[in-house]
Amino acid sequence: MKSKAIWFVVVAIALLGVAGFLMTMLTQRGSEPPSMPMPTPRPSFQPSPEPSEGAIPPIESPDMDAILEKKFSNLPAGRLLFNPPEEMRVHQPETVEVRLASNSRESLENLQKGLIGRGSPEIEQIEKVSPKMKVVLRADENEFVITPLPGGNEEQYVDPETFTEWAWRVVPVTSGSHKLYLGIDAIIELPNRTANRYIPVIEKEVKVRVDPVYASTQFLKAYWQWILGTLLIPLLVGLWKARQNRRDKKATWKPF
Repeated sequence: MKSKAIWFVVVAIALLGVAGFLMTMLTQRGSEPPSMPMPTPRPSFQPSPEPSEGAIPPIESPDMDAILEKKFSNLPAGRLLFNPPEEMRVHQPETVEVRLASNSRESLENLQKGLIGRGSPEIEQIEKVSPKMKVVLRADENEFVITPLPGGNEEQYVDPETFTEWAWRVVPVTSGSHKLYLGIDAIIELPNRTANRYIPVIEKEVKVRVDPVYASTQFLKAYWQWILGTLLIPLLVGLWKARQNRRDKKATWKPF
């Protein structure tokens, strides 16, 4: 009887275990949805996320004209020397110089020292001087031929301690009252570029006279054949005939 009771207990425990396992499986299947085939994903438009309340908006580019005006107004005044001759002669070259000093207290003696041109230097205040300046000498091409001297550039950095020089070879082409024009630009550095600020032009009137030696030389070069055929040869022939006539008179003359 005792062995039958033990067998009965073992069978009951086994049946309880199987029943528990079946209940567990049924519970898990009931909680999960049935599986379905997944569709192929499509690219979709994704709108840009809106900036948060604390985000900083992009900075717009500043007004370049306002920056240019501010930088120009902050530039110091300076001194300008310009020495074109008051009178020149046709085809006689002259040296014309310009000197710029960013320090308006630059001594006049130092500013005039070592000039090559014979023109009297004229010194005046210039409105603004930037660290880099552009200086150009112009004139009517039918009145002057202007050539920068070797090593001279239109754009140069201005020495803050002393002065910076520009120089040209100027040759008058025709006589008369002509003008030389000095153009000046202040070159100002801006973000990503540079800008030129124009400074009023300086005009200088020059009286150009005819050079007698040059004019005579040019006349001879141009008309030497005419002079030789029309004047010189007949003159030489006349002199030869006059000499021959004097000889003939001496030969035929007899004393009494």
